[in-house]
Amino acid sequence: MKLDKSNKFSLNQNMIETIQNIGDRFLKNPLAIVLFLTISLNLIIAPVVMAASGAEITRNTAYAIGILYCVTLALSVYLFTVIFQPERF
Repeated sequence: MKLDKSNKFSLNQNMIETIQNIGDRFLKNPLAIVLFLTISLNLIIAPVVMAASGAEITRNTAYAIGILYCVTLALSVYLFTVIFQPERF
């Protein structure tokens, strides 16, 4: 069964609306963005930690170190913001 051009346009329009809805939900819930970025960053950091340490630590330990690094980075950014822009808080 072939799609004609009008169905193709409405299908593309539905995809655009779906992407916009997902974007709106992410903007309403910033915790979801933070968790997603932390997990994504941890996927980059953990293999680097494992490669730097060799076989001395396990995979779970490498991921825990990566999560601790992400939390430390987030806390330092927050404290930097609080120190240099105290009127916002």
